[in-house]
This record gives sequence, structure tokens and C-alpha cells, in this order.
Amino acid sequence: MKTKTLIAGLLALTAALPALAVDVVELAAPPFNGNFGAYVGASSGGWRGGSGHFSASVASLPNRYSQNWAAASLADGKLHASATATRMSCGPRGCHTKTGGTATAIYWDTISFVNGQNIGLADIELSIDGIMSPQGSQASVRWYIGNKPGGFWSDVGRYVETHSLSNGTTVIDDGLVLPLGNSTFFVYAELTVSALAVGNWEGGGWDAVADFGNTLHFNWTLPEGVSYSSASGQFMTAVPEPAAWLLMSGGLAGLLLRRRACQPSSPGSASSRPRPARLAS
Repeated sequence: MKTKTLIAGLLALTAALPALAVDVVELAAPPFNGNFGAYVGASSGGWRGGSGHFSASVASLPNRYSQNWAAASLADGKLHASATATRMSCGPRGCHTKTGGTATAIYWDTISFVNGQNIGLADIELSIDGIMSPQGSQASVRWYIGNKPGGFWSDVGRYVETHSLSNGTTVIDDGLVLPLGNSTFFVYAELTVSALAVGNWEGGGWDAVADFGNTLHFNWTLPEGVSYSSASGQFMTAVPEPAAWLLMSGGLAGLLLRRRACQPSSPGSASSRPRPARLAS
């Protein structure tokens, strides 16, 4: 029952796009247990990673009309997810009017702090940068840092707030009080994107992109006198570096947006404004 509840939460954004022509990915086994992990999924690409993984990546199978991929890394605190969709061509035998897909990236870890100086405040920032078309695209982030409730995995939505994303950069920041001595906190972050392209016989419709490959990045500034360790031994240990596959993703997104700019389109629905993250006491 717990696994079924979690599956429903992970696929919520897919359900929010009616008639989305994608392959629904079923989880082969419960991946959420242990104190750390990385888990990613993409339409027609399946799921990769799970508990005990430091990082994971997945890409959809080759497809002329859509490309979806996701990656997660505890070492640099980053999540990447991208979905692009192009209208199918119509011929004398008919056409598929909709195509698209989704991608999801998740990581979690357990962080132990040692504060030998005084009660301190850690500055926490979640920066999410992406490109979205005005139609056919959706993106959201869910994240949590605090004490891990006993029923966390059975009802993630109860503890983790969802923030809708929009085109450009979204920054969510807050502070975490670190008491004197030892303390332990659980960190969870999830990025989900969807793209749906629609075409018709007259050549109208739209292409779609929700490219957040340029990334969700967790940052923190710890007060003086505070040290930390993690269950994974990897959390926030790497120096960020540019990667060729991120540049490739940005190029694909730009190509779709340029094509869309040459065609008339109606404004898409506005995303809700992100609210400050709620930290558990």
C-alpha cells in the first residue's frame, strides 16, 4: 500500500496533462529505503537508481518527436530534468495529434551536523533554472529538510510542499537552525517536467519544451564552527563543472523555441509563484 501511494505521487504531473501520449513507467520494486539514494525516470526510458545510489541518469529511447532525460547527483546537490516534444507530421493515412513525455529526478540523504560553537543559522537556497514554452509544458519542484517522519515514504505529499516553476530562474531560500552539539536532518528534493506537442491537419498547433537540464542546485552556507557528514558520504562534496550534455540540452530547447516563435500561439496558463520552503522543526 505504501508503494502504491508513492507511485501515485510521483506520476501526479503526468496525470495533470490529459491525453498525453507517453509510456507510463511502472516501478519494478520499492526504491525508497535506507538513508540516502538517487532515483530518476523518463518516459520510454524507465527508472534508474534507488536506495544506496550516489547518482543516477536516464534518457528516453530514440524518438524523432520527443526526448526526455533526467539526472541526479548527491555529490554536487543537483537535479536535472528535460522534456521536449515536436509535432508529428500528418499524411494521407492520418496522424497522431499529440506527442510528449515526462522526466523526474530525485535524491535524498541524511545529514549529521556538529556545532561546537553556538546555536547557528544555515542559509539554504534552492536555485532552479529552466526554459519553458508558453503552451504544453509543466514543471514543479518538491523539497524537504527537517526531521524525517516515520511515515515519510508512505505519504510524501503530506510533508513535502510542491512549487510550480515558470520560465527563467526560480530561487527558494530559507534558514535552518542548527542547535549546539549534534543534530541530524533529512534532505529530499524532486524535480519533474512534462512537455506535450499538439498538431493538426492544417499544420497548426505547437511544439513544447520544459528544459530544466541547466539545473536544480541545492546550496547552503554553514555558520562558523559547524561541520557535517552524510549517510552517503557524498552530499555537497563536488565542485560544480559544466557538462557537454547540458549544453546539448540547451541547444535542443533553443531550437524548439525558435521554431515555435515563427508560428502563432495563444498564451499558456500562468504558473503559481513559488512560496518559501517550509522547514520542519
